[in-house]
Amino acid sequence: MLRAHPTRREVEGQRSAWVTALVWCWVCLTTLLMRPVRQPARLALTNNAQPPLDSDPGCSSDPLPRRSRTRFSFDVARMLADWRWVWTELGTALMVLSVAESGWAMFTGSYQRAIHLHHLLGVSRGLALVFIAAILLAQLTSCVTLMVPTIYLTTGTIAPGAALVGTLWFEALLFGDMADTAHVVRCACLTATAVMLALFRFDRQARNAAAQLPTSGALLAAESRIRRTCTSLRTGVLFPPVALVTLLLAVHKNPFWSAKGILFEWYHGRFQMAVGFAALMLLLAGQDTRAHVVVGERLERIYDWCMKHKEDVLGQPRAARWLGAKKAL
Repeated sequence: MLRAHPTRREVEGQRSAWVTALVWCWVCLTTLLMRPVRQPARLALTNNAQPPLDSDPGCSSDPLPRRSRTRFSFDVARMLADWRWVWTELGTALMVLSVAESGWAMFTGSYQRAIHLHHLLGVSRGLALVFIAAILLAQLTSCVTLMVPTIYLTTGTIAPGAALVGTLWFEALLFGDMADTAHVVRCACLTATAVMLALFRFDRQARNAAAQLPTSGALLAAESRIRRTCTSLRTGVLFPPVALVTLLLAVHKNPFWSAKGILFEWYHGRFQMAVGFAALMLLLAGQDTRAHVVVGERLERIYDWCMKHKEDVLGQPRAARWLGAKKAL
């Protein structure tokens, strides 16, 4: 439903909501990047080998042994593989940010929407406000559940994702947004994002193995098929830059915070569509199981080229550098 003219209070409220959410996302990303690298659950379940206690550690002047180089490469691979978790978290944060901003817009215009429901459904304005409050409460509960690990590890991710998708489409149908192509695309992207979160919010196979439960089933088969597809398409390498460019173009092309009237609705719908599309791309990027290998090989070859160029310029002898696990022979 189109609003004729957003008030100054609504525009300032939406602007403050976006600023607060962006600051929160920046703090979360900083915390993620500064935290220590964690070992994946599947490696923790299978890696039971311990170094012998009577082994000779060697002196500090000895050259770096091959085992140390291999261990260093394994740590780097684990650090790069952890970016899969970072992409998943960023995609979830973008989805929650989009839903929270639209929920704030619904909250600030709840009385006008209640009048719309009063004329559309023939219910009282008080009952219409109850409907709106129920939608907002369901969206808030779903977003909090999908963001807090303690909650979604207990309740699962399928129920909150289904509730979020249901309220999004019910809201679009109720307030006449199904005729807006941008809003329909946004709802479709957020639906796909919620489905991805229901499947990949946590490693279900590693959790079942830790709990000594069967590690086979329809959901695990779907997860494996989607991961193979994302790996073959190199989504972990291609989609994060595309998502970043999409967000930057959305901010540049759709400044809804400074628009009024019908232009506000036009910019706001396109901006929401871009955010939903970027969230979906980040979720798909998080399912590429070989992105860290591809990126790591490219970084190693760039480093090797830079070091060779430095040795040629300074007239230094060529040093043997270890590149990749296949060449560590």
